[in-house]
Amino acid sequence: TDVFRDERVIENSNVGQCPGPSSILKNAGRRSVRVGNDDVRQVSRSKPHTVVVADDHKVVRAGIRELLSDEPDITVVGEARDGHEAVALALAERPDVVVMDINMPALSGVEATRQIRALAPEVRVLVLTAYADDPYIYGLLDAGASGYILKTAEGGDIVRAVRATAACRSA
Repeated sequence: TDVFRDERVIENSNVGQCPGPSSILKNAGRRSVRVGNDDVRQVSRSKPHTVVVADDHKVVRAGIRELLSDEPDITVVGEARDGHEAVALALAERPDVVVMDINMPALSGVEATRQIRALAPEVRVLVLTAYADDPYIYGLLDAGASGYILKTAEGGDIVRAVRATAACRSA
């Protein structure tokens, strides 16, 4: 289906047309939020979407990398253990998407997102988080995140969220 179960994500009614922050806030109270096209893979693209995974937990990075690497249209080009590494990798690799944890040592995911969006505005950030409360939503939006999904999401939902976020870059 095209519904992210139990997670709040950005509404994307048309592939390639990216919503503004208001769509996240507008839908923040819903249990499920519609994500426009069911299969974002259908966007014509000659090369895979590139992704950097940033999380301070090695097992989480490995799991996300494995999940995304199983997809033919997604390539993980780097992993970061903290916010500083995430910023450095985003600037060096210029991926389509950085999948970013909020709580990391040295530099938070929120501040790393702010720096990435300021220095490489074409790079989109999808925050993978355990937090579903509004203060974090506002902080992420202010920092320039394209959206977020909870760590309790199903693997397929995370893959679809990465694809939808990457589609925003090519818009």
